[in-house]
Amino acid sequence: MVNKPPFFLVRNFISPLMCENIITDLGIHRTPPMMSQAGNPKEMLFVNKLNERRLADVFDRYIEELENHFGADYLGTHSIHFEWYPTGSKVKNAKSDGYVLDRDNQWVRNKEIDLVGILWLNDYNPNGDTFDESYEAYGGKLEFPNFDISFNPERGSLVVFPTAPNFVYTISDVYGGDMTVAKFTIRTEKPYAYDANKFNHDPTEWKGLTN
Repeated sequence: MVNKPPFFLVRNFISPLMCENIITDLGIHRTPPMMSQAGNPKEMLFVNKLNERRLADVFDRYIEELENHFGADYLGTHSIHFEWYPTGSKVKNAKSDGYVLDRDNQWVRNKEIDLVGILWLNDYNPNGDTFDESYEAYGGKLEFPNFDISFNPERGSLVVFPTAPNFVYTISDVYGGDMTVAKFTIRTEKPYAYDANKFNHDPTEWKGLTN
């Protein structure tokens, strides 16, 4: 029986202090959020080359484990950018990095992205009445609608997963605090074809990973 899940999880990928330093470098707390037409704060993207290089150096330590987990040869990381979901933000559409739906509602590959990594820079606190806004958020879960599961963000932890069409994902509404993540878009030597037979495909068995 295959026991490994289709997620590659690295807890404590970076330290809480490094998370705080990245957020400070991005200047998020000095940036007013952009607003949608509906009047809700919008997700905002940031680029910071220094911290991108720092995270890439840490990521290099895990490439062999990543290759073994997914059975694919790593070719490179397209980019590492930072996404900020401020209080009140609502993500309208699921994300499908590397794929789009065509007119016939069929998935078509439009970018050479095979795996996606999400590194949380904030913690999730389910208690909206008692949380520390400096590093916690109420909301901002990583959700996979196809499997009806979600990850509660853990500051400094990284999760890597295949991209669409199997692993379409979204970030849940943020009700308090801010959720900031670093997103890795990863390419493998050959276009990665997710094979459910090589993984434990029962979400109820992904113990210790999802919430």
